[in-house]
Amino acid sequence: MLAELYKNMNSNVLLEGLTSLNISVVSIEMLDRTEAPTIQEGYGISVAYACLMEIIRSIAISVEGDEYFRLQELYEDIQNDSEEIITNKNGNNNKELESTTESTEISNNGHRGEPDQNSNVVQKINPEIEEKEKLVMLQLIKSSWCGLVWGLSVLAEASIGELENILCAIQTLARVSGKVGVSGSRDACVAALCRAALPAQYCVPVLGALGALACPWAPAARAPHPPAPDLRHHVVWVGTPLPCAQLPTGQQQSFVMVTSRHVTAMKALLNAARRDGDTIQQAWLPVLTTLQHLVWILGLKPSTGGSMKASRASADANAVMSTSAVMADLPGQQVPVAESLGVMSALSAMLSRVFESSKNLDDVALHHLIDALCKLSNEAMELAYSNREPSLFAVAKLLETGLANMHRIEVMWRPITNHLLEVCQHPHIRMREWGVEAITYLVQAAFQYHHNNPALVTECKLTCVLCCSEQLVRSAFQCAQLVAGDLLGCAGPRCLRRVLAAAAAFARQTKELNISLTAVGLMWNISDYLYHNRDKLSAALASDPVCPELPHHADLPPLDKLWMCLYIRLSELCTEARAPVRRAASQTLFSCIGAHGTLLSKPAWRALLNVLFPMLEQVQKQSNIASSEKVDTGEHILIHHTRNTAQKQWAETQVLTLSGVSRVFHSRFQLLTTVGDFQRSWAALLDYITDFALRRSHEVIFSSYLHIQNSLCNQLSYFI
Repeated sequence: MLAELYKNMNSNVLLEGLTSLNISVVSIEMLDRTEAPTIQEGYGISVAYACLMEIIRSIAISVEGDEYFRLQELYEDIQNDSEEIITNKNGNNNKELESTTESTEISNNGHRGEPDQNSNVVQKINPEIEEKEKLVMLQLIKSSWCGLVWGLSVLAEASIGELENILCAIQTLARVSGKVGVSGSRDACVAALCRAALPAQYCVPVLGALGALACPWAPAARAPHPPAPDLRHHVVWVGTPLPCAQLPTGQQQSFVMVTSRHVTAMKALLNAARRDGDTIQQAWLPVLTTLQHLVWILGLKPSTGGSMKASRASADANAVMSTSAVMADLPGQQVPVAESLGVMSALSAMLSRVFESSKNLDDVALHHLIDALCKLSNEAMELAYSNREPSLFAVAKLLETGLANMHRIEVMWRPITNHLLEVCQHPHIRMREWGVEAITYLVQAAFQYHHNNPALVTECKLTCVLCCSEQLVRSAFQCAQLVAGDLLGCAGPRCLRRVLAAAAAFARQTKELNISLTAVGLMWNISDYLYHNRDKLSAALASDPVCPELPHHADLPPLDKLWMCLYIRLSELCTEARAPVRRAASQTLFSCIGAHGTLLSKPAWRALLNVLFPMLEQVQKQSNIASSEKVDTGEHILIHHTRNTAQKQWAETQVLTLSGVSRVFHSRFQLLTTVGDFQRSWAALLDYITDFALRRSHEVIFSSYLHIQNSLCNQLSYFI
C-alpha cells in the first residue's frame, strides 16, 4: 500500500501536516457519522508513517526493555546540545567553536564514566532472557527489517518536517539489529543513513553497499529510479565531488550541492556513529566513506590534532561555485556564507567528537574503526599515485583516534603507526607531509601521557622510530649513543633497563648494519657500568626495586635481575638473521659472562643456564633449516667461500655459541656443580656436543671434538 501511495501522490504534499503527528490523532472520528468522511490526500501516508514508527519502537522495547527509555532520554539530550551548537554558530558568525561543550562524555549506548577499554562492551541480549524469547526477538527483526528500512527510506526522501524523526527511527533499528546480531539489517540501516546524507545522484563507485534498497514487494525488473535533485531545501554549500580512482577525471561531476536536508542527515549519521559505535562493527567503512565524501564537498581541511576545519578560502570558492550553479539554472535558495561557515564549524566539532568518543569503544570495535580508516587511507594513497589530489581525512582521523586512546596504547599503537609509516613513504608530498606530522604528533603525545606501563610505551616508540627512514634511525641512534656512553651515570638505576632495551632495539633494526654492530658494543658498555658501579646500584635498587619480575626467577636480587636482562637481550641477538650481528652478540655475551660472571649469585647462575641452553636449541633449529644456496651480496662485495651460504654462516654461529657455553662450564665447573640440577645441565651440554659433532660442516665437527676433549677429559675426576 505504501509503495502505491508514494507513486501516485505529489511529493510536495506527501507528508503535509505531519509536524504535530501523534498516534492518538491519526485515526478518523466516525462514531457519530452516517457517511464516510472525506479522507485527506496525505492521510494514508500518515497512518503508514505512524505504523512504521510504532513497529520500530515496539521492537526496540522488546529487545532493550527499560534500557530503551533511558537511552532515548540521553539521546534527546545529545540532540538538543547539537542544536544549540548550530544556533550558537549562526548567531556568532566567525567565532570558533569550543573543543568540547559537555561537562561529561556520554559513551556509546548511554554509559557514563572514565575512559576504559571495557566500559562500553555491548551486550547482545540480556543473558537472563530465556532462549525462546531470544529466538522470538531475532525473528522479529529478520522478518521485518527489509520492509521497515525500505519504507523509512522512501519517507526520508519525501519528508520535509519529519526527517529527524525518521532518521532517529532508522538509528534505533540499526542499534537494535547490531545488538541481536542481524548484520544485514544493521548494514541496510547504515546504508539508508549514508544515502540520505549524500547529495542526489552523487556518484560514489566505492560505496556499492549504499545503492538504493529495492522494494521488497516490487518485481525484480522494476528497479527504483535514482532520486532527482531536491528543490525544497536551502542550499548550504556547493562543492566539488571527491575524485574516485574508479572513474576517469572527465566523468567526475563538476559540482554538487549540499542542502539543509543533507546536513540533517549528516548530523544523524554522526550521532549514530558516536552513540552506537560498538554495534556498527564492519559497517564502519561505509559510514567513514560517506563522511569522507561530505567533508571533501564541504571543503573541510585537516588541522593540528586531526580535526577538520572550515576556512574562508573554502567559503570564497563556494561563493564562486554557487554563482555558477545559479547561472546553470540549478534551483535552490543559497544560505549566506557566514551562516554556512557556522554550520560547517559545528559539523566539524561533531565529527571530532565521534573519534574522541572512540575511547569508550571496546577493543574489538576500536579495531574495526581503525581497520576501516586504514582501508580509506589506502584508497587515497592509490589515488595519489596517479597524481590526483588525495583526501587526508583518513590520516587525520587515525591521528585523532590514536590521541583519544592513549590510555590503551598497547591496543591501538601498532595498527595505527604501521599504516602511518607507510604513508610517510608515499611519493605524493601532501600525503607524506601529513603522515610525518601525524606520527610525530602521536609520539609526542605518548611521551607526555602518564602510562601505567612505561616499558611497553618505550618499546612502542622505539618500534615506531626504527621503522622510519635511515636518516631518522641514524639521528635517533646518536642520541642513544650519548645516553649509553657519557650520560649513563646520570640515568639512574630506574632507567638502566630502558637504556638496555633501546640498545637491543637498535641492534635488531635492519636499516643500517653498522648501527646494529655499534649497538651491540653499547651493551658491553652497559655491562662494564654495572660491574664498576655494583655497590652503588645494589644500594639504590634495594631501596627502590624497579626491575620487573623475570619469569620463574622472582627470587633473584635486583642487581642480578639487571644482569639477566642484559644476558637475555644478548642471547636473543645470537639468533638474529644477520650473521655479523650474531657474531658480535655471541662474542659480547660470553665476554660479559667471563669478565663479570663472578658477581652472580647461585640462583642467578641457574637462571643463566636456562638462558644459554634455549639459545643453543634455537641455533640448532635455524642451522637445520638454513639454505645452502649462495648469498647474493651484489657486485662490489666479496665473501669468502667458507661463508658464502646461509648454512655456512650458521655453522660459524654454532661454533661460537657451543664454544662459549663449553668455556662457561670449563671455567665455572666447581661453582656449577653446586647450582641446581647439575647432572641434567651436564647431560644437556653433552647432547648438544654430540649433535653438533654429527653435522656435515667440518668446522662444526672439529669444534665439537675439541670441546669433548677440553670439557669431558679435564673434568673426568669429578665423576670418578
